[in-house]
Amino acid sequence: MDRNGHFRFTETNASFGLWFADANTLYVADEGDGYAGGADLYTHAAGQTAAGLQKWACSAGTKRWSPAYTLQAGLNLGARYSVPG
Repeated sequence: MDRNGHFRFTETNASFGLWFADANTLYVADEGDGYAGGADLYTHAAGQTAAGLQKWACSAGTKRWSPAYTLQAGLNLGARYSVPG
């Protein structure tokens, strides 16, 4: 989401899950830059600074969305995993 409150997909983010906790709080799951490269795939993924669970807050005064923080601890970013089934 840009500073004007518009969601945009760019080279640096791949937001895939949105949840409005209330009218002024939004959580965004971001996969990072979407790099699907080669042997460095997991190293590259681990270095994504915007990837993770982002919290956004809307200012009542300006009516603009701003990033509050991004949670990454415990998400195992850059770790290989599989989904059973």
